[in-house]
Formats: sequence, C-alpha cells, structure tokens
Amino acid sequence: MSMQRNYGVLRASLPLSDSMNATFSLQGADYPVNWRFDFIVAITTLRVVGHVLHKVDCLMFPVIKPEVEARFLRWKRGQGDDVLFTDFIEESRNTLLKTYSFPSADTTAFDEDEFGCFIDEEMHPDVVQRGPFKGENVIGLLQHSHRWWQSELSDIAGFVPNLVEELR
Repeated sequence: MSMQRNYGVLRASLPLSDSMNATFSLQGADYPVNWRFDFIVAITTLRVVGHVLHKVDCLMFPVIKPEVEARFLRWKRGQGDDVLFTDFIEESRNTLLKTYSFPSADTTAFDEDEFGCFIDEEMHPDVVQRGPFKGENVIGLLQHSHRWWQSELSDIAGFVPNLVEELR
C-alpha cells in the first residue's frame, strides 16, 4: 500500500508544471493566436505527463511500473474523474496533433471561421461547444486535469522508496 508523497520526485512533474504555466498564460491570452498557442502547450504537455511517467519514471523507479500500468488501464476506461484523461486530455491532444482542430466535435470543439480563426460572436474559445464537456470552461477543465494528475502522481510517488533512508 502506498503513502502519498510529494510527486516532485517524478520526472513527470516537469511537464505537469509546464502545462500549469501554459494554462496560467492562457487565462490572459489575446484571442485567437495567443490563445491557440497557449492551448497547444497546455494540452500537449498535460498528455506528456503520462508518457514521461511510463517511459522515464518507470525506468528510474521500476517499483512503480506495475502501479503505473494498472492505473493506465483504469485511466483508459474513463470512469469517474478518469474521464478527464480519456475525453479531454487524450482526445483533445490527439485531435489537435492529427487534424489541428481545437478539437473535434466528438469532444470539446470551438467554432472557427474558414481561416481557422475563432469566431468571437457571443462566445469565446474558452467555452466548450460540443461533446461530454459542452458548456464547460476549457481553462477550468485544464485546471481540474492538473489537480487530477497531481493526485495520481502523488499516489504513485508513494511507491518510490525513500532513497535517503535506504542508504542509512
């Protein structure tokens, strides 16, 4: 059984921090170009957290690998708060990288004109237009996703042995 621990021991904490910083910038971004840029950074680094956790942290701390793999299976099911992973983090990142849409009608979507600029008629790109999060604020979803990752990483970090105590 794990004890919660500061997740800063994990390399995955770095892209999470970058996503949080991009989200902070997103709050004051000018529409539409700066908003798109900050969203790209925020959502891609948010998904990078899982990749770094699996590819880097599991190599540095092999003891966490079974826990990470079990959680990844749980995250992919997208139940409860894990829906943030499947229907927001992963789907938004995939849609963005594969079609440069912000993102598809299947999840969160923003109305754009024929030039790819956000339409600013009584709505803003920070409000989800379609999908399971319709009507929700994108910045709020990013912040909720940050808290979700913080909780997951903190739990996983509890499996990392305290190296200082082991050296004694």
